[in-house]
Amino acid sequence: MTYRDQGAKALADAATELEAACPDHGDAEEAWMVCHCEAAGELRRKAELAEAARTTGLRKGWRSAATRIGVSDSEYVERCDRGEKWCTGCRAWHPRADFAADRGRGDGLQPSCRIYANRIRRDRHTAKKQAVLAPPASDRSLR
Repeated sequence: MTYRDQGAKALADAATELEAACPDHGDAEEAWMVCHCEAAGELRRKAELAEAARTTGLRKGWRSAATRIGVSDSEYVERCDRGEKWCTGCRAWHPRADFAADRGRGDGLQPSCRIYANRIRRDRHTAKKQAVLAPPASDRSLR
């Protein structure tokens, strides 16, 4: 069982416990003074979302990433499974091999492809100034 499976199951179990201790709906002996069925419903909703994310293959943050670039969740998952990555610079899909390493990021790759990064560097490059040579020293200055 994966961590996500345990998380969804733990949320569902907590919701069941809350509903069981509800004075209006559950066991009267273990009842609390306030009905917690709304909280139990929220826990069940979170458990269903966690289960849906597990079954669709969406990882944390993928739904918002898919929305941000304007594709469906299923297309985003399909492209990621094929080994493609979205380039934030040129706003196109590229093979993961086109991205340089970046150990500080979650997937270990830079957000823009090498082609785009090199083009930006070339455009921003300024030529170095030529060194100014001093005029030749006269004979008098050598004495």
